Amino acid sequence: MSKIAAVREALAQFPRVEATHAPTPVEALPRLGAACGLDLWVKRDDCTGIAFGGNKVRQLEFYIGAAQAKGADTLLITSAVQSNFMRTAAAMGRRFGMECHIQLEDRVPDVSALYQRNGNVLLDKLFGATFHSYPEGEDEAGADASVAAIAEGLKTEGKTPYVIPLGADSAPTGALGYVSAALELVEADLPSFDDHRQFRQCPHPCGPAAWPKGARRYDASLWCLCTARCGGAVG
Repeated sequence: MSKIAAVREALAQFPRVEATHAPTPVEALPRLGAACGLDLWVKRDDCTGIAFGGNKVRQLEFYIGAAQAKGADTLLITSAVQSNFMRTAAAMGRRFGMECHIQLEDRVPDVSALYQRNGNVLLDKLFGATFHSYPEGEDEAGADASVAAIAEGLKTEGKTPYVIPLGADSAPTGALGYVSAALELVEADLPSFDDHRQFRQCPHPCGPAAWPKGARRYDASLWCLCTARCGGAVG
């Protein structure tokens, strides 16, 4: 069995919903590349297809898959008031027939009332999310405890909640989405480059570090394949 086939087999063991418009294209950026002195390409994960969720759609495929496998009917998540992840979770939850409860953490001081009700908050409302609030924006443990209490309350109402864990000490289930993304990159139908025009580096954004976790933690051989495809460093 090839390394790619082995990774695909391992990935298939995890519950998942299909939502991403995959594979997302790999596109040349000739003008920006010329300005930077690079032969520059980008993997267009802005094209994943749900609520402008970008790469977060990949993570939520596995979180919602895990929730459904546990028989959950309600998603819970906590994050900043204008969180893109919560917006995407609300949209995907509704798409797959689940309620979504979101806890808005006040992480940004001295904001207007408009900040509290517009932008992603307005979209959350349009997606039918139920709102909760938590006043301490930098108290991750307290926010998690608050969500756990909300989940217990929902159970008394006959709901089966699933908390999407985003803390650093939680199992990085969402990182599995980036295993899938890395497979797409390895298998992408790209032009054949000579020795002077092969991919040398694959830089990536790294907010919650889910991408490197996905490519490294779950299968080191996949990381090696990506590195080889890029002809050098990935980081």
